[in-house]
Amino acid sequence: MEKRIKKYLEEKSQEIAEEWRYTCEDIIESYEIKSPIEQLFFIEFQYIKRERDLINEGYKIMRFSGREIVRDVEKCVEEVIDYFLKPR
Repeated sequence: MEKRIKKYLEEKSQEIAEEWRYTCEDIIESYEIKSPIEQLFFIEFQYIKRERDLINEGYKIMRFSGREIVRDVEKCVEEVIDYFLKPR
């Protein structure tokens, strides 16, 4: 299970800054969160909290799953381009 946690962190770290990844790892260690389930819950909670903070700061967020990107990266890019070209 620990390998799955590390793999999950590595996948998430591709989507977010390395600094955030190390912050999560440090907090997990400092609170001695041993249960893999609790670690996953904590990571997701931190990710969602970070996203909310960015939204509250006025940033727009567009998320794509890894599956979406792998299956059709061009469609994802088109969505981003369409968003920026959309008249406001």
